[in-house]
Amino acid sequence: PPPPPPPPQASTSPLPISMGNCTRVVTLLRAKVNETISHWADNPESAQDIARKHQALLRLQRWEPDESVGDGPGGAASIFDAVVELEEALVHECSLGTPDLDLRRYKMSCDMRVNKTVVQLQGEIARAKASMEYVDQFQWQTDKPIDPTPFEMITSREMDELISCFGYVGSHLSLAINELKSMALDRATQMQQVLGQYLRAKRNKHAQLVLQTWRYLEPLSSLIAFQRLPGPETFDSLLEKHAQELAKQAKTAVSMSDIKKDGWEKPVAKPLLQIASFGFDIPRASSYSNDAMAEVLGATEAKFGAQGMHALASELRQRDPALGNEIVSSSEAFVSVAVADFNQKTQRDISKVQELYRKKNPESSDAVWRKYAEFEREYNQLLEYCNDGHEHVEDPLAYLVDKAKRASNSHKGYIYDAEANIPKVLAAIFAWWTMDFLVKLRKRNKHLQVDTSKLRRANNGQVVCILRLLGCASTYTELKNQLAEVPTGEGKSVVIGVLATTLGLYDYEVDCVCYSSMLSSRDCDDFKDMFNAFGLMEPGHEAIRYGTFDTLCEKVLNQEYGDLRQAAREFFATGSSSRQPTGAAKPRVLIIDEVDVLCSEPFFGGSYCPVLPLQNNDIANLMWHIWQSRNVGVELSVLKEHPAYKAVLTSGVLAADNEWLLERAVRDMDKAARSYSPGMHESIVRGGKILYKIEGRDEYGHWTYDYETNAEYFAQYDNGKLDHEQLFAGISMYARCGEFAFAALPDMFAHILGVTGTLDKEKLPPQMHDVLRREIRIKEFTYCPSMYHAQKRDFKPDNPAYMQLAEDVDEHYHLVVDEIDTRLTPTTDMEGQRSVIVFFPNAQELHKFRDSSYFSKHREKANVLTELTASRREDRDNIIKSATRQGMITLASRMYGRGTDFKIFDDRMEKAGGMHVLQTFFSRDLSEEVQIMGRCARQGNKGSYSLVLLASTAAAAFDLTVDTVKGWEASEVYDKLAQLRADAGSEEVRALREMAVKRLKEHSVLAKSLADFQGGASTRQFATLMKRYNSPGGMAVGPNGMHIIFCLDESGSMGGFGWLGRTPWDELMAAFNVFWQQSVAEPGPPMFVSVVQFGSGARITQQLVPLQGPAPSLSPHWSGTRFKPAVDQATQLVGEAGPDNGYTAVIVFMSDGAAGDSAPAAQALERLAQQHGNQFSSYTVGFGSGAPRTLEYMAFANGVQEKNNYRAASVGNLAEAFAAVAKSIAPGRL
Repeated sequence: PPPPPPPPQASTSPLPISMGNCTRVVTLLRAKVNETISHWADNPESAQDIARKHQALLRLQRWEPDESVGDGPGGAASIFDAVVELEEALVHECSLGTPDLDLRRYKMSCDMRVNKTVVQLQGEIARAKASMEYVDQFQWQTDKPIDPTPFEMITSREMDELISCFGYVGSHLSLAINELKSMALDRATQMQQVLGQYLRAKRNKHAQLVLQTWRYLEPLSSLIAFQRLPGPETFDSLLEKHAQELAKQAKTAVSMSDIKKDGWEKPVAKPLLQIASFGFDIPRASSYSNDAMAEVLGATEAKFGAQGMHALASELRQRDPALGNEIVSSSEAFVSVAVADFNQKTQRDISKVQELYRKKNPESSDAVWRKYAEFEREYNQLLEYCNDGHEHVEDPLAYLVDKAKRASNSHKGYIYDAEANIPKVLAAIFAWWTMDFLVKLRKRNKHLQVDTSKLRRANNGQVVCILRLLGCASTYTELKNQLAEVPTGEGKSVVIGVLATTLGLYDYEVDCVCYSSMLSSRDCDDFKDMFNAFGLMEPGHEAIRYGTFDTLCEKVLNQEYGDLRQAAREFFATGSSSRQPTGAAKPRVLIIDEVDVLCSEPFFGGSYCPVLPLQNNDIANLMWHIWQSRNVGVELSVLKEHPAYKAVLTSGVLAADNEWLLERAVRDMDKAARSYSPGMHESIVRGGKILYKIEGRDEYGHWTYDYETNAEYFAQYDNGKLDHEQLFAGISMYARCGEFAFAALPDMFAHILGVTGTLDKEKLPPQMHDVLRREIRIKEFTYCPSMYHAQKRDFKPDNPAYMQLAEDVDEHYHLVVDEIDTRLTPTTDMEGQRSVIVFFPNAQELHKFRDSSYFSKHREKANVLTELTASRREDRDNIIKSATRQGMITLASRMYGRGTDFKIFDDRMEKAGGMHVLQTFFSRDLSEEVQIMGRCARQGNKGSYSLVLLASTAAAAFDLTVDTVKGWEASEVYDKLAQLRADAGSEEVRALREMAVKRLKEHSVLAKSLADFQGGASTRQFATLMKRYNSPGGMAVGPNGMHIIFCLDESGSMGGFGWLGRTPWDELMAAFNVFWQQSVAEPGPPMFVSVVQFGSGARITQQLVPLQGPAPSLSPHWSGTRFKPAVDQATQLVGEAGPDNGYTAVIVFMSDGAAGDSAPAAQALERLAQQHGNQFSSYTVGFGSGAPRTLEYMAFANGVQEKNNYRAASVGNLAEAFAAVAKSIAPGRL
């Protein structure tokens, strides 16, 4: 960014001579000397750091006398001596305390300082060279590519300018840098040549190894200094040309074949399999392989027609069952073959479907079957009319759209009056779906004859499910809140898409929500043609919307209450609202994909907290000035006189009465700048924007952590990852607009419907059913039978062969490997192997197992599915596709146990017993276990499931002792854990209910104040809320200093097996020590520490200990987990040494597990926050994957909830979280 505006001109009148002013000058001078020394001595990480080092070196050279010519300009003393003499004089005058550090220790000759700088830079170059040499050991499944940042710094213009100051010594550095560039060029060029050789020889797997190795060096190719390196486009060009050559060979085979001759398909199938193998073996080539395949199959279909494609499909499957099936299943040219296969597998007589439905839904009447019969008659008549009717239908799709609209038009919005028409509307929609398929087929083959067995058709089980959801299962058709269970992998998207279309035609606004934005977008794209055809997705008037709960909230709340962000923007800028009244909205229907999300902690007890980003160049310049000043002291009163601050006030974003928001902004920006450390929140830079990892999902999104996000933007700009324009587009001043309760959403919809794979009591616990009935107001439940034949999953939880418990880590790894070997073996007498997917709780545990000696015999051939290996879409798809091949072992992290479709293309897998899923941890959430189990035995295929657990982690999950778990009989382990899970779930739901009540109250207050503000009735309440959500006060420091109270979890789970052989308690103690030592080194007011250790109860183990010297040692007493006793003890400590006694109180609460009393604990902390205002704050740290999100609601500052005071720490990263809290607590300079 451009340099900040110059500071205000100093007064021309001399500074009055006083001890106070002398002290201030010396203090500022010492700070500047310290900062300069730091800039010179610190290890550089970016080109900007090199520039600062250069400036600091020049400044230090000016500040010290030149020993070769005698005295310097100020005499023999350097600036270090001068500062010390001044300080001694002021100490003698009693106007300055004795400094902690003698600055003379930093004295150094200019030559020595230059030599030290050269040595430091040589070290940076040597480390860069070593990282480049690591290419030979690079493991793409576990290692990250080379970090280009050091290379960018080393080859920067700033480095050249610094080296030029060193004369002859600098020439050695320049030579080393040039050698580094040559080394990279030689390695990359060699890889390019070898890749070409392997491709020409059709040695795909060897070519893939070259590309995997190249991936390590690939980030360097984006740097200007390495522009001669062959970059991604060079390697991609080789792959594209090879795909084109394979396509040319295949088309030659097609042109030379004659359908009249027997065996014509054999020479065609061979090059097709070569193309498919090229894309499968080399994921990076998959797009080129797919293009080549489409080109060749298009020519094949044009020559041989639909009948020929069926013959070719048989040949492909016979030659290579796995790859051949994959070609047939994924190509548009074979779509009629794939649909015919699907129809054959799922075709059931309606009488059988009726029998299965009655078993699962014994209370239902016969009404739905009458409706189904009517649907079937209408559907078949429409298809017959459109295909073989006496009258020619010129546009059958338009005809069917008109039929559906006519059938629904007379009953818009009143579906309970439309009993006679619902089957007709549904039949027209499904007929359109079928005819759309046929029309697209005929575009490929004009003379295609209609064969109903090969058309995409309505499955009778899906139709009955939709009819029941539409209220047709009772005598009188009435739309009620209802959920339906559809087996995993059996067409939920079809049910939702057709259901949404039907409701849209009845003039409802339909919101289809899913937990994953990626899956939601995929499903929407699959049915977009249908929605557009029926006029339900016209821009600006969309009747159907797909998204996640967050995007749903944004849209629905704007419709319900008006645009909250716009209201806040107008309030801050003008103090009034310009909103015009809007007409009545249409009735809304919510359709939920996977309803267990409704009962989850983030939704049921959570809230949606919209934030308003205020942006302009003046704001960006002010934030940049604060970022640049993060290492020096800045007074708020001085900053308010700075031109950048004044420019924001006159920029139009804030009315004069709302300057308090800007004061809050500069305080928070200063705090974020000082406490910033890389990796505080997992993020990536994509398209000039910073995207944050979405917890528990393989996705990144446009989240914000307010001013911590600003700090991340500045850091990435300093690292060269963003340009000036991208930086200014990302910097904001943030205003929090309030909290809307997710629990209030159901009341905003006329009806709620849902489709899920986890609904019956074996998959969704009773307490969750209770939530669905009471809070979500679900009236009916439908349980759909599988459209395939009886489920073939093999799992016997009371059998030790399916549920094993290991006493220690060694035995755990041993048992997992044995289980893999056992499950690879076919269950029938045949050659070949099954495939096994092993799920781990996180990537760290997965890598420890993979790298262990136990797994060494399988390591080379095993696939790894984690966020790292799946970062490229083509790699992710390739790993998932290959996971179901014979003999394949795939190690996966838990997030891929949900929503990942492991399709089996190899028929031999079915004969061998299907795919096996092995879970190495016990899920506290039953629905997660059901989802992971559901990765196998999908869509009528065989499969099996088992668990191999480590006793200590199983015990830790429920705060039991390891001896207790080891004492269980092998046959009762699963039942014991399942009961504990159910009991824990009941407690968690009770806590969530209490939290939801609180959120709803806050929601109501905000909704009313917003309505009053936008309606012109009153602005007072809205103004009060905006000020409360954006409290302007910083943390005040009491006259006696700060009292920091740690509440540390000593429950049984903290004693389990942890990271790198350490227990979680060991990691906590290391993090506690980091906090302590970092705070000791931080200048500021006196700090005192108390410690509350808690499990089922709580005990004070340290009380008002001065924060100095080494950290005290703490010993755990393992037990259960309760939050409220710990908060009660902390409240007592605040009462004894808190704001009423001259201490600012800070509570740091850390836990790794959920507790049933989190809601009352949060309420107690909220009372403390409201009582003590800006002299109290609470920070919470959630440790590991089991930490509850309710900890977020226990973080407070300035009397209100402060979610930025919550830190989530994964295993191995707890110290970073505690360090960030320490930086945040350190008294600020604003």
